[in-house]
Amino acid sequence: MLSLSPQKTNELKDCLPPLGCFDILFISDGIGLRLLGSHDDLQYVTAGSWLMGQQTACYQWRAKSQVCIFGIRLKPFGLFKTAAISPLELKNSIVKLSDISEFNTHKYHDEILLLIEGATLNNCAQLFKHLGYLADKWMMNVWRFMPEFSTSFRHQSNCILETRGHIKLESLYDKFSISKVSLIKNFVNECGLLPKELCKIWRMNHFLILQQKPYKTLADVALQAGYFDQSHLNKEFKANFKHTPKQFFSVDTPLLNSSLNNISQRLNGGYTPIAGEGVFFLD
Repeated sequence: MLSLSPQKTNELKDCLPPLGCFDILFISDGIGLRLLGSHDDLQYVTAGSWLMGQQTACYQWRAKSQVCIFGIRLKPFGLFKTAAISPLELKNSIVKLSDISEFNTHKYHDEILLLIEGATLNNCAQLFKHLGYLADKWMMNVWRFMPEFSTSFRHQSNCILETRGHIKLESLYDKFSISKVSLIKNFVNECGLLPKELCKIWRMNHFLILQQKPYKTLADVALQAGYFDQSHLNKEFKANFKHTPKQFFSVDTPLLNSSLNNISQRLNGGYTPIAGEGVFFLD
């Protein structure tokens, strides 16, 4: 649960790191989204239920008034398939759930929306347990209609997960006796991400967890996370956050802080297959 000012603030305060996941969002009022560092207008997202595709870049979240958002992260990491829209089309996009046939209106979906509309900072802790119960019930129904994933792809993506993205793609070609072209095709078709993109996301997520240890230097953490050196880290970090790590962590970043526990659970296998990830507020 977070409370952020609707006034113009440092752009780093209201951003989330790229997670490469698919999220269902229940939103009580309109919010604005924009790639960090972009000069484009905010993409306005109205109240209701939305599917946010796998993010490969850092997004800013803005609100003009208090907004409650309940998120459901789809499992396993980065995997979601539907007949209505391809994973590639969903990358760095957000679409209404009503546009996706598998998410036809369901009583549990409608109950979640009603609860979110009435949520406040004072009652969200009480609501969360019930929201999680409804989310589990709803997603168990939805998941029955999802296409199955390729077993070989699951093994390939798990190799990247297990190494926290610190793996040469050539080793995947050898391990699975697959060509570069076929591996790329598998990833794009199944999760909409290139193998290299998934590696970068996992490696950056791993770094975000490791950097919490105050007794380690940035150079040491960069090497432990799988970067060649600190300049390699700085280059990839700036590609996502538009700032160096030193600049970024000099500012309190509430949304990032709220996501670090989820990242840690994901890296350490602490997730249940389907689970509501939280209620937070943009004020």
